Amino acid sequence: MDRAVLVGASVSELCKSSLKRYGYRPITFPPYRRLSPPVESHPDLFLFVRGDTLLTFRDYYESCAAPAFGQLLSLHPELDLLLTDELPKETYPDDILMNAAPVGAFLFGRLDKLSPALLALARKEGAKPVHVAQGYARCSVAIVSENAIITADHSIMRAAEKRGIEVLLIRPGHIRLEGVDYGFIGGTGGTDEKNVYFCGDITAHPDFAAIDAFCKRQGKRPIPLSKEPLTDVGSLFFL
Repeated sequence: MDRAVLVGASVSELCKSSLKRYGYRPITFPPYRRLSPPVESHPDLFLFVRGDTLLTFRDYYESCAAPAFGQLLSLHPELDLLLTDELPKETYPDDILMNAAPVGAFLFGRLDKLSPALLALARKEGAKPVHVAQGYARCSVAIVSENAIITADHSIMRAAEKRGIEVLLIRPGHIRLEGVDYGFIGGTGGTDEKNVYFCGDITAHPDFAAIDAFCKRQGKRPIPLSKEPLTDVGSLFFL
C-alpha cells in the first residue's frame, strides 16, 4: 500500500476500509474550525491539489493539520506543499477560496472569490480558469476523466460543454450532508485511473443507471465504498 488518498474527518470507517482494499492509505485531515459546521471537515474547502503541488492555508496547517501533512509527505516526499496566508470565512461565498474543480486543461470556479494563490498555481500548471456562478464548484463536480464530469449544476454544465467536456447532468439532492438539505455529487468521492469512488451507496441514487453508463463510457467503474447513504464528505483526493 504505497498511495495516499486524502480524506476528511467525516469519512466513515467503512469507506476508509474499502479504500484500503483498493490499495490506498487514507490520510485523515482534521476539521478546520474557521468553516461552518456542515463543511468544516471538507478537504475541498481547505486544500487544493494540482499535479505534485498541494496548497492549503498556513493557519490550517499550523493550528491543527501539520501531523496529517507530515504523514502524507512521508508517504509522498515528491509533493510540494505551499502555504497561503489568506483566511477563509465561515459564510458563503467567503468560504470557497480553495473550492475549484480542475478538469483537464481547465479550472472551473467562481473566480472572483477563489484564492489568488490557487489561481496562480493553476495557471503555472497550465490550467485555464473558467468562471461559473456556482461557488462550490469542486463540490458540485464529480470528475470522471479529463474530458468528462457529472454535475447537477446547470451553469457548470454550460461552461464545460462550451469547452468540449462531456457532461452528465443529474437531478439535485439524494445526497446526505448533515446540517443542510442535501450535499453535492462531487463532494461524495473522487477518481483514480480505473474507478470513480463514492462514499456511500451510489447504486441507490435515482440516476444511477445513467451514472453507471456514463462512467463506463469513460473506461471507469462507479464504486460504492459502503452501503451507507450517499454522503458529501468534501471530496476524496487521490495521489
